[in-house]
Amino acid sequence: MVLGGILSALIVLIALGVYVKLIWWADRYEKEPRELLATAILLGAIPATFFSFFLETFIHLPSTFWGRLVDASLVTPLIEEGIKGLMLVLICWLGFMEFDGLLDGLVYAALIGFGFGMTENFFYFLRVLHTYGWATWVFIVVLRQGIFGLNHAFYTAFTGVGCGLARERISSPRAWVYPVLGYAFAVLTHALHNGTLTLAERSGGEIILTFLFDAAGLLLVVLILILAILRQQRLIQQELAEEVGATFSEGEYQLILASIGLRSHVDISRPKVWTQRRQLRQLAAELALKKRQLRKEGESRALRLRIAQLRAELATLFRSSETSEI
Repeated sequence: MVLGGILSALIVLIALGVYVKLIWWADRYEKEPRELLATAILLGAIPATFFSFFLETFIHLPSTFWGRLVDASLVTPLIEEGIKGLMLVLICWLGFMEFDGLLDGLVYAALIGFGFGMTENFFYFLRVLHTYGWATWVFIVVLRQGIFGLNHAFYTAFTGVGCGLARERISSPRAWVYPVLGYAFAVLTHALHNGTLTLAERSGGEIILTFLFDAAGLLLVVLILILAILRQQRLIQQELAEEVGATFSEGEYQLILASIGLRSHVDISRPKVWTQRRQLRQLAAELALKKRQLRKEGESRALRLRIAQLRAELATLFRSSETSEI
């Protein structure tokens, strides 16, 4: 049992590391603070799983097939996506100035989902090993961590999309509609997975529907992620174009476009140049996003101060000794 615990912990931690690396790569331009990213993982891993387990244990349904079906396809999705959604709202509140929009919503939602899935899978693996033995444990590990390992992240990603869109439209009285719709989609995708998987206990054929629903949902999230990245890329280009002649020159603007992949490939043969390009990309992206926030939200002293600070930091970077090589 000790060996099973160690192996289960290693599997979920390694998987979490791979997933976090993918999310870190996807958040290409304006990287979120590491402490907020870690907080999102911890919120999913500890309080979200604890409160979900408590509520699911508290709600007793008949232990018949239909009782298990209702529990899996209705009760569990409503509770788990609701709790994860609340954790996401908490992250939005804690990092309000950092939480910029759609892409950030996807990033934080996915990390909460990965943290939730890590803890849930660990205890599930231990229970399976204790009850059924090693052969079943291997099968469940492959199924839950390999095939369905991204599920909790992609369910909650829809809530993240809703929160991200609401953040971009925070001045609108109807902004609350987006998180509600996102939560509804999260519950729906979770319910389709759990429901078809439970139905498969009887005939087995429904497992094909499970794979199809999951693949379609994951593909949709990936598509939204790609569109969000491209959208942010265009935003940076548009918002910073008006800075030419004021904050930086046309040539420096071209360097910014190169740093986000719109003009040339990044030369990583010189570590110092690579570091400065990465810093340039971060500062430029944050400046563009903060300018958009100011335009949409109206006058904000905090935003104006941050924008002025970013402009000064960009100017300092361009004056550095390696500017000609960035």
